[in-house]
This record gives sequence, structure tokens and C-alpha cells, in this order.
Amino acid sequence: MTAVAGLMMASAPARAQQQKTDVDAARVHELVQQALKQVQPVAPAPQALTVVSGPRIDLSIQDATQRGLEKNIDISVARLTPRTWDFTIVGLEANYRPNLTSLFSNTSRSTFPTNQTQGISTITKTGTAQWQGGLAQNLWWGGSSYSVGFVNSRQNSANAFATRNPQYNSSLTASLTQPLLRGFRTDSTRTALLTDRLSQSNDEIALQSTIATTVANTRNAYWDLVFAIQ
Repeated sequence: MTAVAGLMMASAPARAQQQKTDVDAARVHELVQQALKQVQPVAPAPQALTVVSGPRIDLSIQDATQRGLEKNIDISVARLTPRTWDFTIVGLEANYRPNLTSLFSNTSRSTFPTNQTQGISTITKTGTAQWQGGLAQNLWWGGSSYSVGFVNSRQNSANAFATRNPQYNSSLTASLTQPLLRGFRTDSTRTALLTDRLSQSNDEIALQSTIATTVANTRNAYWDLVFAIQ
């Protein structure tokens, strides 16, 4: 009996220490849970979605594509770019177009007699009317150019010793200029024309590419919306 009592008295402190350890572990676990609740954000309560009803529009894929092309700013800008090259090209092509010129003049001159052999002692009046016209053009190949001119004049004099009154004088001239080597194959104007035409073609291709990309994106968005609704 004495031995049993001694064993019971010896195991009592060990049991009390074990219970204290269990209480401390539970307390630590509780404190950890409280700390985690303070650190983790509280998720907001889900809100109900509000659906606003509006007018229904029946939109076909052709209508959607047409609206996409009309509302796209990049396409509007790309359509203007090739047109700007037209003004530059027309200005350069004007260098090779025929240039027609004409001139009309009418002059009157009064002269005093300078010696007695003229047979007159009064002022002599002479009137001259002149008309001239010409055609000139720079040729595209070879760097050559040509020009044609015609001049016609009529002179009326009050001189009594004039054998023909009025007098008519006419002349016709033509010239062709061909440089030996300069500008034979190409020159600055022809090079600029070819470069501008290539740039215009490049801008037109870029426009078609932008249109094709817009159409593809619009069609994909249209079918994505259809599948989402269904």
C-alpha cells in the first residue's frame, strides 16, 4: 500500500505538467488563428448584377463589318495618304506636258526727219503690230526637248518713199535639243516620279491591309458575341 501511494504521488506532478502543456498549445493555436484573420482581407459580399434593358438592334455580320470600316480612324487616314501623292505626281508630270505660248503687241513710233534727202519735213508715224506663238515640250526619254515658234508682224508707215505699205514679216523657227549624256537614262524629275508612284502603291497596299485586318477583327468580335449570348 505504501508503494502504491508513493507511485501515485510521483505521477501527480507529471500529469499536471502535461495538462499545462496542452493548454499552452491550444492558446498558441488560438492566437495564430486570430492573427491570420486580421491579416487576411475580408472578401466583400457579392453584389447582384443589374441588367438594364434597352432597345434591341438586329445586327448582321455585314452591317457590323460596314460599321467597323466606317468608324475606324486608321482607315480614314490611310485613305487620304494615297490622294496626297496625286498632287505631287501631277506637279512632276506637268514638266513633260506641252507648253503653248502666244504674244500680241502693238506699238506706235513717231520720228522726226534727220536729213533733206528723206523728202519730208513733218513727223513720220509708224505703227507695228506683232503676233507670235510657240510650242515647247520636254520629252520623257533621253532628256531632250523641242520648241517651235512663229512670228508675224505688220508695219504701217506714213513715209511717202516706202515701196510697200504696209509691210508684212513672218518667220518660223524650230529647234531640238538633245544632251549628249546628261539626263539620257534618267534625271531628277523622272526619278522623283518613279519614287512617288512606288510610295503611292505602297500606301494603297497598306490601306488594303488595314481594311482586311479590320474586317477580320470585326468578324471575330461578332461571332464571339454571338457565342457568348447563346
